Amino acid sequence: MRIETCSKNLPLTRSLEDSIFRAVLFSLGRFADAIDRVRVTISDVNGPRGGIDKQCRIQIDLGGLGRFIVQGMDAKATAAVDEAAERAGRTVRRALDRRIERRRRAARKTSSLEALPVGRSIAEIRGDVIRGSMEGRGVVS
Repeated sequence: MRIETCSKNLPLTRSLEDSIFRAVLFSLGRFADAIDRVRVTISDVNGPRGGIDKQCRIQIDLGGLGRFIVQGMDAKATAAVDEAAERAGRTVRRALDRRIERRRRAARKTSSLEALPVGRSIAEIRGDVIRGSMEGRGVVS
């Protein structure tokens, strides 16, 4: 997992960069094998006017699963980073869970198809089922 940081209208101090890396590694570290790249962008939306205007946007590239973008906003940049990192962790977990579930469904379909006897037609299989259900009822085939 490669982590890139950039800043718009906000100085990227060493302590802010450290908190970005800490938050991203805490929320996404367990998924590091599945993640190609994480890009974190911090910006001051309102500029010098103040208010709840620090925005953190995290872009996650999950290889074959696509690209996901989450964001968090707060008056403090570190709080915005924490919020976005938490959302990123939930988003990646859901995407990976969906991939696992799709693989399970595909495996179940494959295994149910493999359960059919090879070399027999569906009519022969149905005939066995019908004869088997009639045997206990006094019907002789």
